[in-house]
Formats: sequence, C-alpha cells, structure tokens
Amino acid sequence: MDLPQDGKNLIILFGAGTKKKQQVDIEKARNLLKEYKERKRKQRS
Repeated sequence: MDLPQDGKNLIILFGAGTKKKQQVDIEKARNLLKEYKERKRKQRS
C-alpha cells in the first residue's frame, strides 16, 4: 500500500471495485495522484 503525502498532509484516494478490475483501479488511482501533483505544482508557479 502506498500512502503519498503532500507536506504534512496524507493523501488518501478512496475507490471501490471488484477483484477482477483491481489492477485497472490501481492504475486509475496512480493517474489521479499524478494529476493532483501536477495541479499542485502549477499552483506554486
């Protein structure tokens, strides 16, 4: 389990799915985290 942080804040991504689609759900969560980090980076610029 990966628990990414943004400074002192813990980022928790909630999602639900079936075991059959678990890998797809994991990839979606990774993409959401990537998008979040990109938005934060742009806000700081």
